[in-house]
Amino acid sequence: MTALAQLRCPGCGAAVPLVPKARAACPFCGAAVDTPPAWLEAAEARAAEARARRAIEPRWRELTRPPPAWVRPAAMALVAVLPPAVTVALVYALTPPPGTAAAFALGALPGLLPGALAWLWAAAVGATVVDVTLGLAAAPPARAGAPPSCRECGAPLAVDEGALAATCAYCDTDSLVANLPTTAESRARRRAAERTLAEAADALARRRRLLALGGLGLLVGVGGLSAALGVALAFAV
Repeated sequence: MTALAQLRCPGCGAAVPLVPKARAACPFCGAAVDTPPAWLEAAEARAAEARARRAIEPRWRELTRPPPAWVRPAAMALVAVLPPAVTVALVYALTPPPGTAAAFALGALPGLLPGALAWLWAAAVGATVVDVTLGLAAAPPARAGAPPSCRECGAPLAVDEGALAATCAYCDTDSLVANLPTTAESRARRRAAERTLAEAADALARRRRLLALGGLGLLVGVGGLSAALGVALAFAV
């Protein structure tokens, strides 16, 4: 659908949200704004698209759920406790006890993996969620008291009560308007390439799968290295 020029309030000249109503009130001065037929038709079509987008919101909420807060402390505890525990168990289980190098290769190094991988996974997923969410966040209001603006064209958004995102009726871009990060990361705003919430959800799902595959690859790589070191040390004795 072709992008439309922004409607302007005849009273104050501000750009106004495009809503499926023949006449709407300016959010800035309250003046009546008539919606031309072509704009009204576009607003009604995009209202239907917004209803379809809301069906995607549960999936988006699931994908952007951060790892539980206890994962990182638990991972650090495993990093501190597991390597020496595995090494001690290995020393007492094998006869004769392995030397220092073998104990490290067969015990301490594999013992590092569970905690280190859990910490890396939690940190990477958390950073990915924040990065993608900020990329889709609506721009700040053009004026105090106004609705948020479209992240693509800057037009004011018509936000439904309780909605997670809003679809710009001018350029058809989805922007997040709720549950946005409020930390320092919000200063590092970037514009996401995805136009719709469905596209963004697919992109986030792909990134999370890649993170999981990367963790699995690290596990296999370090585990293989540990096994190879153990075999080499066994033949060296």
